[in-house]
Amino acid sequence: MPHQNKSAISVARRTLLYGLGTAAAALYDTSAWASIEEDTKLREKIVRRYAEAWSQGDFKAIVDSYHDDMTLHYFGHNPMAGDHVGKAASLKTLAEARLNFESYVGGGP
Repeated sequence: MPHQNKSAISVARRTLLYGLGTAAAALYDTSAWASIEEDTKLREKIVRRYAEAWSQGDFKAIVDSYHDDMTLHYFGHNPMAGDHVGKAASLKTLAEARLNFESYVGGGP
């Protein structure tokens, strides 16, 4: 099994365990219900702020919302496909994708 697949399985397993752990805590500890609701509200606030930045074209707010340790998983079978680890590498790949798209549709930087 390729390393990338093992890594993806590991991430999926951790995500599943986190989700199951959160669900189990909610079932047995009613005080956890409030924290789950607060966590959901915080995540919703973050996503709304991110979407608002996109809709307003606020590039600084968009970039600021990315964590320094982010990993961009770029899809497909092309030179940009794969994992781009770190904020700088991820932003470089996104900028390259934008330039490729603009040149494809006839726009330009």
